[in-house]
Amino acid sequence: MSIRTAAAAWEALFRAQVSMMLRFEESKDFQPLRSREYDVLFNLAKLGGGPGSGNSTRTC
Repeated sequence: MSIRTAAAAWEALFRAQVSMMLRFEESKDFQPLRSREYDVLFNLAKLGGGPGSGNSTRTC
């Protein structure tokens, strides 16, 4: 795969993600959370670091 092809694919993926996020925000799919809060909680849950798990992902 050429660099141009890879860059075009990456840009298309990014644009699709932005388009989907705008639609989710407009339809209020994340309510009562904001999408950023949902994203943080989703990633913590994937890592097993959600509230009450005793696992901390802090590095400081």
